[in-house]
Amino acid sequence: MPIFTLSGSRTPPPPSPSSAPATSESRTVAVVGIAVVVILAAIAIGAITYVRSFAAKFKTLDDSQSSFSATETQTVYTNPKYGVTLKLPGKWRRVRPPFKSFCTLASSSGMSAMFWPIFPAPGANVDQDAQIIAQGYTRQGRWTMESDSVVEVNGRRGRKMRFQTNFAGQELEMVVVKKWPVLYALAITAPRDSDDWSEIEDALPQSMEVK
Repeated sequence: MPIFTLSGSRTPPPPSPSSAPATSESRTVAVVGIAVVVILAAIAIGAITYVRSFAAKFKTLDDSQSSFSATETQTVYTNPKYGVTLKLPGKWRRVRPPFKSFCTLASSSGMSAMFWPIFPAPGANVDQDAQIIAQGYTRQGRWTMESDSVVEVNGRRGRKMRFQTNFAGQELEMVVVKKWPVLYALAITAPRDSDDWSEIEDALPQSMEVK
């Protein structure tokens, strides 16, 4: 039976001095990579859970703690449970909402307003969300975008979009702001030639407050 000595040709050569550090570095990189994946997975799971909990909270809007006041100069809706406030110039009245909303309002001059939460894309920013909404409106074929601009609403970055349609001579203006993961939207519709548009425009920077 052959005997393999340290000098035998079949004896594996000892590792070079440089190979040990390389192996150690590889292991370190692998461990760090696994740790990063675990952390990212935990963050993703936590974010999904957080979004789902918020969605459940907004599934049925609780109006039991809300307050509503309307004078000749200003209308104010507040819902402390969701940390939201809506302020509009002039006297509005609450009407039955066609869709789920914090509040839906109508004025004596023919304007209507709806304030509601949306979950279009929780991972997106307010600009990306606005783009999704705009595509939804224009894709219907009844609305055409007239303008789109960045606005600041009570210190939050928002987007203001104006749409027009030949249907009943109406125009729609929508302002959206985001407090992750919820997008808050205010949509106002009125006849294109309404004299109230200028007053609404002046009030938009202070129209919505989200705490």
